[in-house]
Order: sequence, then C-alpha cells, then structure tokens
Amino acid sequence: MRTRSTVPPALRRRVALTVVSVAALATAALVDSDRAQAGTAPAADFGVSSCGVPDTVPEPIAPPAAAAQVDAQAVQTSGRITADFNRGRHPTPSTPGGLSVSPGAESTMTNFIADVQLWEARRDTPGTRIALVYAASVGADLTYAASGPDDPAGNLTADEILAVHRDVRSLCTVQLTGRDLHAVLEEQWGPLSANLSFAKLATSKDLTYVTDYTAPVGSRITHVFFKGRAVAPDEVFTVAMEDLLASGSYGFPTLRDATGRGNLGGTNLSALFNWFRVSTIASPDYAQRSIGVTVVPRAPGGVVSGAPIRVDLSSLEFTTNEPRATEARITFGANTDQWSRTIDPSLVRNTDEAGRASVFPTVHGSGVVPMHITTYTGTAFTVPLTIEEGSFERAPTTTWATPSTLHAKEGTPVTLTVQVGSPGPTGVIGEVSIYDGGKAKSIAWSPLPADGSGRVTVTLPQLSKGLHLIWVKYLGSQLQEPSQSKRVPVVVW
Repeated sequence: MRTRSTVPPALRRRVALTVVSVAALATAALVDSDRAQAGTAPAADFGVSSCGVPDTVPEPIAPPAAAAQVDAQAVQTSGRITADFNRGRHPTPSTPGGLSVSPGAESTMTNFIADVQLWEARRDTPGTRIALVYAASVGADLTYAASGPDDPAGNLTADEILAVHRDVRSLCTVQLTGRDLHAVLEEQWGPLSANLSFAKLATSKDLTYVTDYTAPVGSRITHVFFKGRAVAPDEVFTVAMEDLLASGSYGFPTLRDATGRGNLGGTNLSALFNWFRVSTIASPDYAQRSIGVTVVPRAPGGVVSGAPIRVDLSSLEFTTNEPRATEARITFGANTDQWSRTIDPSLVRNTDEAGRASVFPTVHGSGVVPMHITTYTGTAFTVPLTIEEGSFERAPTTTWATPSTLHAKEGTPVTLTVQVGSPGPTGVIGEVSIYDGGKAKSIAWSPLPADGSGRVTVTLPQLSKGLHLIWVKYLGSQLQEPSQSKRVPVVVW
C-alpha cells in the first residue's frame, strides 16, 4: 500500500490525473520509439484512429485526461482485495534485489485486468467473449498490506488504481476467428525489440492455450481452448482490448488487420474503477491460463500403447509471492493411474516458463487420448495425445555383481560394483537392491546413474564373520525388464 497524503482527496485526484495525462504522453512516445526499433509502424501509419476504426468513420473519443477526470469523479469507493495482485517478475542481475517486472510472465495482475476489461466490454457489448491485455502496459501491482492506521490491509486507494493505468487508453472490440486467435498468440514472439524477445498477452479466464517452447517460432501454439474446448478455426469471437493493442502497435499485425471494430466508449481506467464500484472486493485467480507442454517419446517405437514418454511441463507457477503449485500431476482419460513430479519454481528470464517439471508416464490405449494436467493451485488442462499404432515391450536386461574382494578381514570395508546391461537402444536407469543369501530384506540399495551407463559402486554395510552370498536385483524401469545377478561368495574372517 502507498502512504496516504495529507492533501485533500479532491486536490490529490486532480494532481494524480494531471500526472496520468503527462505519463500517457510520455509512454506513447516511448511506445512509438520501441515500435520503430522493432520494425512496427505507429497506428497512424496504418490509417486507423485510436480504436483501430478506419479514419473515414467518425469516432468521438475523449482525450485521456478528460476520460480520467470523469472516471475519478464517478467513483465513490475504491474497493478491496484479499491478497496481492502482482505483475510477473524475472531475474535481472543488474537490478537491486535481482528481479524486475517481466513483460513475458503470466501474472495474477494482468489476468485480473483482462477479466475486468471483459466485464466492462460485456456491459456495452454483451456478445463479447474474450479480452486480451498487453502485459507490459499494466503499470502497477495492487498490494494487500496496510500502509497505516487509516489505510488497513486490503484497502485500495484511488491513487493505487490510477497507478495501474498511467497510460489511459480507450477500450475497443474487434472480431477474430479461431484461426486469428491462434495467429495472435504466435505473434507474442513477433518482430520485437532486442530487449523484448517475448511479449505476453494476458487472456480472460475462458481463453486458455498450450505452448511447445521447443518448436520453431511461428509453430509454438499447439492448442487454443475456449471454456475447455478446442477453438474451431472458423469460429468468430468478439474480443475486447485497449486501442493501442487493437491497432497492432505492439507488433501484432493480425490485430491490426482485424475487422468488426467498435469503440466501447470507456477506458482501461474507467473499467477498473467501475469493476470495484460494482463488485467491491477482488481475489486473485491462481490457476494458470497458459502452460508449456512438450511430449518426448522414450521408447524406440514412439508414442505407442504401453510405452513410456516424457512430458516436459512449464508455466505452472506465478513468479512472486503466490501460493506454490508444488506438484504437476498427469492422468489419461478415465484411467485413475497418476504420475506426478515436483515443480521447479525457478524464474526464467524473458519468457513464461517459470514452474517446470518433467513427468514420466506410461501411455495406454489407441487413437486420441485425453491427457489431464493439474496442479494444487487449480491449473487444469486437458490436452489431446495421439497414440500411434504399434506395441511396446520392455528390453531384457542382465545384471552382474563384482565385490572388491572375496576374502575380507572383519571390519574391512567391502564394495560391490553393479553393472546392468541391456541390448535396447536406450540407457539403463532405475534402482538396484543388494541382498545377502536368503534374507528377505535387502542390505543396501542404490539408484543407477542418470547417464544410462547402468554401472554403480556401492559400499556394503559391515559384514559379520562367515560366508555371505551377495546378489543384486535390478528392479527394472519403464524401458527395461527387471533381472538379478548370480550369488557371489564373500568370506569374512
């Protein structure tokens, strides 16, 4: 929370609005400069006005300062929040604290702004179904902590709301097909400036999508969903957004060329004030609206029934103080078998890949099977996975055990070198257990190295005097059958 001023509220609003207007002009100049560096022309060069409506169509739009004045005067209460709404962050070693605001990370703040602008658009145009927000255009977080006795935790001041949209922009609608939406999302990797390799678009709650970050630029968006169902290429959506985004000025040519344009008559700032006036209190949505999914076959036959695969997941975590997703879970169809993996929350610079995990499931069935991906924070995606024709059988293995000595004095350490071999084309991974004679319980165990060599040396626990028949059981893996070694005598004297 920001500390309250002793200046009267009316005067403070007028001063803040003046600052907003000046900031809007300065920001517009900077945006035009960035666009020029990125090879994208200003909106005026496209022959469009501030809402992207052709200049031949009269479009009365109030200047930003006047629009902001109306907004502030109409607001009676500023609203409340139940937790922080933060913009995304990424590592920046040159910045104090090592972090800075990321233009490429999904965030609770930008997702909320998308929901707010969709809500505002529907009040004017009920058929609006989606809102898109250029993440870098959101100017501030909304902070839950109290700033003093007269500004308790969760309270929002007018100044805080004004700071979110320093650049006051008109709200517009355009019509996009499913094919257009796919193209717009691909353009997040468009011809941007050298300092911005990925420009995140926040989406309203019903629009979600899946990215393969290993694919070439232009082919990374693998699935686009609306309310959980795949978007048809020819399906038409009315989409709300700010005027600069609608004009293509951030490097989105598909939005520049969109048809069915309309001016909603309000601004990004009035939408936020109106939302809090009507809804009063806001809570962050901790579910991700876009995730990364890359399926990697691990068996020689590819993705066939019974074969193991690796599913590389990303974009599962937000980047500040939000609750952690902790674990990624995968199931297939109605099958209750579940595979899971702990999520690495490390931040990634200039992209939306924070929250990564590699899960190693086994697939069964044929044709297209739904792959369900979930986390503890409410992220839930169902991605179709095609299982190819064919069958999979695990490769046979052979296990050897070689002790460091066959005769040892009591108290002398004895090591055992284990080698697991397989004629299959992939390396041997998994675990081995070591046994002494007919004892049911193992005396030692070890994972095999991740390099697939199948070779590991284990120090045995102290052996008592007498004859010990040492043998090893390889427990198998998704790719290899289990096996066990012959018994090797070790005499301790």
